[in-house]
Amino acid sequence: MKLPVTTSLRRPDTANAKPFLGTRERERLLEQLRDCAEGLGGEVSARSRAARLGQTYLQLSDAARHEFLRLIALQVYSQKVICQANRP
Repeated sequence: MKLPVTTSLRRPDTANAKPFLGTRERERLLEQLRDCAEGLGGEVSARSRAARLGQTYLQLSDAARHEFLRLIALQVYSQKVICQANRP
């Protein structure tokens, strides 16, 4: 899948974005995060997944962006706890 290259860092219009993430959006974001973390398929695939995740973030409202970042923080924290629990 070829992603469009933008020459502007201007924030896309998010006036019509939902204020918060719904259950389906949250699950989709978690799936995208897991896909990025797994890093399967080589560098090109990893870059494509990261770009898709970034595009998803840019299309969110401010409140949904906050929720998105909170999801990432919770995922990282839970993985850290799991790793620490599995240490001998």
